Amino acid sequence: MTKTELNKLTTKSVMEMLINKYNAYNIEDEMGGRISFFIDSKLDNTFQCEYHRSYQDISICENVKLSGGGWSVNDINKASEADVYERELNNEVKTITQSILAL
Repeated sequence: MTKTELNKLTTKSVMEMLINKYNAYNIEDEMGGRISFFIDSKLDNTFQCEYHRSYQDISICENVKLSGGGWSVNDINKASEADVYERELNNEVKTITQSILAL
């Protein structure tokens, strides 16, 4: 399998996992190798996410370090949950990538 075929298979497998396991929606294949999508968490938060094909990782926009004061408990909890989800999603991507490379 060529590198291009491996990358396409990885992307397809990751997107299938996101749709089937995390109910990803509003999926948009953006220019520049990014696919944006949304997922809803178990705590009823909605996260805006991006899968980066070239890096083969997922980032969640709400996963930010909150500095200073004035943040509500909801803001703090959402950022914390986004961090947990981002790590979980990237572990799933890593598992998929490793299984495809083992082919």
